Amino acid sequence: MVGFRFGRPLTPTLSPDLGEREFYVIAGDARSDSMRAMNSKHRKTLEAIFTDPASGNLPWDRIEALLVALGCTVLEGSGSSVTFAKDGRRAYFHRPHPQRDALIYRVKAVRQFLLKLEIRP
Repeated sequence: MVGFRFGRPLTPTLSPDLGEREFYVIAGDARSDSMRAMNSKHRKTLEAIFTDPASGNLPWDRIEALLVALGCTVLEGSGSSVTFAKDGRRAYFHRPHPQRDALIYRVKAVRQFLLKLEIRP
């Protein structure tokens, strides 16, 4: 099964460190992390993630787009699970459904992941 997300093909792969489950990895582009540029929407999303108190009405698709722009690899799990990986660090999330907004605990978890990657606004 091959699908598409964010305009890129999903490629099936097995992840040895996550067991024998099959994931779909979004094929990244050839640009290096240092050449990836955040647009103004990405910057606004990053600022919203780091505001206190955390916002509970931030659209999840904007958070995913930010993480992809920052160079994270996206591993699609079964159902609504998704894993973001970068520099040997991983963050596991479940996409919100049926609503599209990330709840406060998800925003805080993304903030912690970005802090571990030493990414700040």
